[in-house]
Order: sequence, then structure tokens, then C-alpha cells
Amino acid sequence: MKENKMLEACNSNLMLVSPTGVSSSAIQNNPRQSSDGTPLVSFLIPMYNAEKTVESAMESVQRQTYSNLEIICIDDGSDDATFSIVKRRAKLDKRIKLHSHEHKGITQTLNRAIELSHGKYLARMDADDITSLDRIEKQVSYMESNPDIVASGSALVEFGEKGNSKFCVRKLLNREVFMFYQLRGTAICHPTLIIRREVLLENNIRYEEGYTHAEDYKFLFDLSQVGKLVNIPDVLHYYRRHANQVSAKYSEQQKRAASKIRAEIYKFLCEKFELNLATDNPRELRRKIPRHHDAIWPFLGHTITQNENLTILRKLRLVLFTHLRLTAKPRMILRILKKAVSNRLYRYFKYH
Repeated sequence: MKENKMLEACNSNLMLVSPTGVSSSAIQNNPRQSSDGTPLVSFLIPMYNAEKTVESAMESVQRQTYSNLEIICIDDGSDDATFSIVKRRAKLDKRIKLHSHEHKGITQTLNRAIELSHGKYLARMDADDITSLDRIEKQVSYMESNPDIVASGSALVEFGEKGNSKFCVRKLLNREVFMFYQLRGTAICHPTLIIRREVLLENNIRYEEGYTHAEDYKFLFDLSQVGKLVNIPDVLHYYRRHANQVSAKYSEQQKRAASKIRAEIYKFLCEKFELNLATDNPRELRRKIPRHHDAIWPFLGHTITQNENLTILRKLRLVLFTHLRLTAKPRMILRILKKAVSNRLYRYFKYH
């Protein structure tokens, strides 16, 4: 699907301005609080060799129905026309703050964007995606109405180079279940994220080096330790799948970093909820772990496949008397056991 068609399709119910620019009423001097009382939102957009997609990404950001924005674009040493494309737009829209530096990677680029921001809220966006025109309006409304939420994401539609698309939504979970669910992977799609900036500053949370190509996963885990994260069920983002994206080009490095993060999450959960898999009986585990499939399944799955300190019999007992008794999903239990056995056989033949 072509970019202009995607914009029209995902925002057909909204009045669009001229594609050559934004309306003059949308261009402001970025006050932290506008005259109508709406808080400033800082869009954080890292860019690297995105000349083919950055035009449509910027178009969807500049056309937001919520106008009190600063759009922080940082070019991470691109060697194509990315910088010049955004520079042309910055001349017409004072909300765009364009910066560049030599290639340092997305972790340092995002941290620099945070330091340059002034908004009450920080909104993420990738230079190869398209965001719904009413995304920020809906997310700010939700965050203002729910002061206990530190960050939120949304449902999204994935689309590919051939025009195929897929609807994706991640569940609204309570905070404890959310923590356990993270063992399955990122519980919020990173480009849909909006965050209270003060939470990052007060808790010194930043994107960390050492988690190459999975820095967003670690960032969300750190956020989940200081407050509640949720997903808004509305589709507010259109996520592009293509051969050059990080998850496709660096899948092995990303998997290794993700495994490292899951080990940290697992250790954190065992300490926070006082879980001792070696001594706790199934009844104690059922009392300590949230009685929700999205908490039990990821935790026991990780325990059985990764915890080498437990015997096969102990693992089987945990499954039969904890997971099966609470969820009655034997097919999923068989999948876990199959993975545990295959992992053990793989390690045996590798080292013998």
C-alpha cells in the first residue's frame, strides 16, 4: 500500500490539511502549557538512513489533531537524504527541532532526545512508521484522566512492503500480571509509547547500553518497576515490516539481549514475590503468583525451559499442580514440556 493511501486509510474520519505543510494554527512556540491548557508533548524520532519512509512518518506526526507538540528529530549519522528531507520540513514548521550527530546507535540517540525534550509527555515514533492523526489527542486524554499510569501504548496494525497488513493488540493487564507477562517479551509496542517525562527524571531511567537491539525491552522493564503501564485498545499506530528493520537484520543479537533481559525479569519476580521454586509447594506458588493465565504461563514456561537447578520431576510437578489446576490448558503444558526436553537434549549433544 502506498504511503498516501495508508495515511488516508488510517485517518479517513479526520480532516487533513494540505500535504505540503501544516496549518498555521498548529505552529506554536512550544509553550509547556498552551493557551487552552493542553500540556506540551515531545515527539522523539531517531532517524538513520530512512529517506524512503521519513516523509510519510513526519507527515503523520505534523498532521496530529493535538497541536501542542515539539518534534525532536535526531539524525544518527545517515549517509542518505534523511537529514535534508526533514530539514525542509523544519523550515516550514517551527515545532520541528532537528539535530544530528555521527552514528552512535539508537540507544545514545534516544537518550539525547530525552535530554533535549521539554514536554510533560514523551511520545515515541520511528522514522519508518505511520501514526494515527488522533494518536496524541487520545493518549494525552487517557493519561490526564489516569494519573496513576506512568506510560501507555496502543493497539496497532502491522503492514508490509507488499501491502499486506495484520491487526495487533496487546492486553490491558493489571500491574502485577503485566510484570509476569514481560517474560514473553515487550508487553507494549515501543513506537506506540507515551511516557510521563517526570517519571524518567525522578527515577533516572534511560535507555541502557549493553542490550543491543533490545534496549526498548529493558527500558519498559525498568519503567514497570516504578509504576503502572497499560495498552489503550484503540489502533493508533501503523508499524512497518521490512527487510532492513532491526528485528530482521539483527535477529540473533536481539534474541541474545532479550534472553539476558528475561533472566533479569525472572530474578526480579522471584525476589519481589518471594518465590522459591526449589522449596515452595504448588499451593504456595498459587498463592504468590497472580491467578491469571498471562502471569502463570510465562513464569512457568521460563522456569521449565531455563531454570537448570530444578529436576525434571520437580518441573513436572509444578506444571501439573500449578498451571494445569489454574488454567486447564493441557495443550500449552505439553508445548512447555516439549521445549524443556528439546533444550536439555540440545545442551547434552552440544557439550558431549
